[in-house]
Amino acid sequence: MASRDPIGLLLRDLHLEVTNYLTKLLAPVRLAPEQHLLMALLLEQEGLSQNEIANHLSKDKASVARMIASLENKGYIRKVISKQDRRSVNVFVTEEGRKLETIINEVTIKLNEIIETGLSASEYSTLKTLLTRVQNNVKDA
Repeated sequence: MASRDPIGLLLRDLHLEVTNYLTKLLAPVRLAPEQHLLMALLLEQEGLSQNEIANHLSKDKASVARMIASLENKGYIRKVISKQDRRSVNVFVTEEGRKLETIINEVTIKLNEIIETGLSASEYSTLKTLLTRVQNNVKDA
């Protein structure tokens, strides 16, 4: 039933290729691939708490805190103490960060186009379904 081919290595190599590609595209705006995801999320849904960001990105709170600190130092985002919970902060995009919206969208579209190259709509849908199933298998293990 299960192949003896190391699918984990293929997935790791795919992740590295995507990360390297994104790193190259995002270098001019000083964004790491994971920061790209955080900025894309905030440009779509501003004012999220650090916990909400961690949940959306499936990242631990410490990683998100480091990304937020880095993006804040670059002037792309700002933290505001929550009015509902003084122990929490909400994260907003600055004007400088808004200037990145076009490039963030272009990079996202370009990556999706590259991933979809040579795949029919049906194959692409199947790929997403299978990768999600594998992700859930590992998460539930």
